[in-house]
Amino acid sequence: MPSDRSEWTNNYRLPDAPEGLPDLLIRTEPVDADYLQALGVPLRAGRLFDPARPGDITSHAALRAGGGGVTIPAILSTTAVRRLGLATAEQAVGHTVMYGGGTALTIIGVVDDVQFDSARSGFEPTIYLAMHDDRSIMLARLAPNADAATLAAIDDTWRRLFPDLPLTREFLDDHIRQVYADEARQGDLLALFCGLAILIACLGLFGLTAFTAERRTKEIGIRKVLGATVTDVVRLLVWQFSKPVLVANLIAWPVAWMLMGWWLGGYVYRIDLNPLVFALASLAALLVAWATVAGHAARVAAAKPVTALRYE
Repeated sequence: MPSDRSEWTNNYRLPDAPEGLPDLLIRTEPVDADYLQALGVPLRAGRLFDPARPGDITSHAALRAGGGGVTIPAILSTTAVRRLGLATAEQAVGHTVMYGGGTALTIIGVVDDVQFDSARSGFEPTIYLAMHDDRSIMLARLAPNADAATLAAIDDTWRRLFPDLPLTREFLDDHIRQVYADEARQGDLLALFCGLAILIACLGLFGLTAFTAERRTKEIGIRKVLGATVTDVVRLLVWQFSKPVLVANLIAWPVAWMLMGWWLGGYVYRIDLNPLVFALASLAALLVAWATVAGHAARVAAAKPVTALRYE
């Protein structure tokens, strides 16, 4: 199955490869004739395996016997075409590839790459061979309107055909989701701890605002006597707490950039770091700080100046 992380590789080479050139190690997938159609893998050139053509189906015995004088059909992935040094998918169709000890394979088609591992690994060059004696997994493509009755019919058919074999089935998207379970768990943990960090930071900001407002009560009263409005006082306190938030962002940006670059470096297929993301994060941090500080600052600024200055 895609993302099953299993692998079977064999040696391949082109018939006209120079002497002394080492064989290429390429992933080999023994499949049913309808495997690629069931997965919906796009065809790039040539044709797919045809169950109506007996010559398309081979076996392990035929491979070991060198094909028995018959060229065995094969389908290549686009990465396998490049690995073999063939120019394009169209030009690859009809070429012969030597398998293992010298079994000749004829390329009848080229398809898109299929990810058999995870996004941490690149696409592997793959050669598909239609075999009738290698059955371990069955894939069933369901229609969009399939329901529980369809699954029940599959289960009944299995029990009728293979009464002694237990049925274990799962949806392919669920199987792929399990491959990224660790990443999903990391994301949940990071979200949890980030939420706790924001909560603690907001509590700290609120406490610091209360302490600062208490310490500057007389200053605020004098400013209001001299004509300062509530908005002026709130703006003063909010800007005072915005400066350390901005300084913290300047320190956090390079650290976050390096850590995210290191984490994304573990994936072959990944997004590019965008400075806009860090700018939006800084804006969000400022908004959180303003929302935490502004309410308390407004309450302090709205108090009557006489309350602060009555003992002066």
